[in-house]
Amino acid sequence: MWMTWIMAALIAIAGCLALSDEVRGPPVLAAHKSADLADNMGLYRGAVIAFLQKTPSFTAGPVPNEMLSLPSWYRPYPLWRNQVEVDGGITIYTAQLPPVSITADLMRLSHNSILVGEADASTNTLRSPLFGDTNIKLPVRIPNGSPVWLARRH
Repeated sequence: MWMTWIMAALIAIAGCLALSDEVRGPPVLAAHKSADLADNMGLYRGAVIAFLQKTPSFTAGPVPNEMLSLPSWYRPYPLWRNQVEVDGGITIYTAQLPPVSITADLMRLSHNSILVGEADASTNTLRSPLFGDTNIKLPVRIPNGSPVWLARRH
């Protein structure tokens, strides 16, 4: 009798484990994750630019996340970084390579702008997937291959 109860319990547990993937749904596709990360970076970039337009006294350095006006629902990706240069250059980049490549999605968001690409640490310039080496100098601390989206202060 006990053996029957044990077998029934094991079958029930096995059934729950087998169905748990169906309850959770299919895994997130890398393409969706890439697009989501690119959208997230675009929103972060927009907030940095908006802050700089409202705060002309901020001349150089990274803008702290606490200073940005972001929607309450927004959760910034922890790898986003920004750097404001004295000459008005704004660099949005990742502190390390993200789990998926987002450069193609950033190109889509920027309408194939020359200001989007990846950091090339060997030349310290922006490398665009469409235009190659752009000869646009980047801050030294950007990791090689990091997605980068530039802007200029108006």
